[in-house]
Amino acid sequence: MELIFDKYNFHIKNNSINCIMGNGIDFQKLEDACILAEDVGIIIQPVINEIIYKTVLEELTHSFEHSKHYDSKIILNSLKMVGLSNDYIDKYINELSSSELYLIKLASILITNPKIIILDNPNVYLDLNYLNNFLKIIRTIKRRYNKTIIIFSNDSNFIYSIADYLFIIDKYKIINQGNKYEIFNNEAFLKHSKIKTPDIIEFEKLVNKNKNINIGLRDNINDLIKDICFYN
Repeated sequence: MELIFDKYNFHIKNNSINCIMGNGIDFQKLEDACILAEDVGIIIQPVINEIIYKTVLEELTHSFEHSKHYDSKIILNSLKMVGLSNDYIDKYINELSSSELYLIKLASILITNPKIIILDNPNVYLDLNYLNNFLKIIRTIKRRYNKTIIIFSNDSNFIYSIADYLFIIDKYKIINQGNKYEIFNNEAFLKHSKIKTPDIIEFEKLVNKNKNINIGLRDNINDLIKDICFYN
C-alpha cells in the first residue's frame, strides 16, 4: 500500500504499525486529505478541537452519520476496544481527562471501521497509566482487526515501544526507513540526525558492557529486566 501525502510517498505495509519521525508534515492538509479519502480515520491534536458534542453518547452516535443503521452494541464495543467501561456513555465531555478524551475519539473512529488509522502524537495526551494500556490497545487493533496504523511522533521511547516500521523525514525528504531495531541501533545515523537513542537500548548497552550479557533486543523495559534477572 502506498500513502502519498504532499511531497512524500510512503510505502506502508498492510496490517502493521508504522511510525513517522521528523518535521515538515502539514497536519491540516493531512486531515483535509483524509476527510476526502475512504477507509481512513485520523486524530489530529489538540484532540479537544476534534470533539463536536457535549456528551460521549452524542459524540459516538455522530460516527453513524453516514450509516443507515444506528447500533448501540457497536458503540459499547468501541468503548470496550479502547479500555473504557459502559459508564462512559452517560458522561459529559467536560468531565473527561485528556487521556479519556483521546480514547473517546479513538472509539468514535473505530465505529466507522476504517482500514487505516492515523494518529498525531497520541502519547502527548496519555498519562503513564493510560499510555501503557494504549500500547496494548493499538497492538490488539492491528492484530485482531487487521488495521494499518500510522503514528506521527518524535518521542524515541514511545516509537520504539510500539512501531513495527519507522520512517525518518527531514526537509521534505525520507532520509531513512525500515526496521526500527536497525534504525535505532545505528549510532552514527542517530547522532547525525540528532535523534535520541531510546532509553531501553542505552540500558541494553550498559548491561552488555558491565555484565557481559547480550540478551538481544526488547521492546519493553520490564521484559528486559526479567531476562537480566534470569541470566543472573
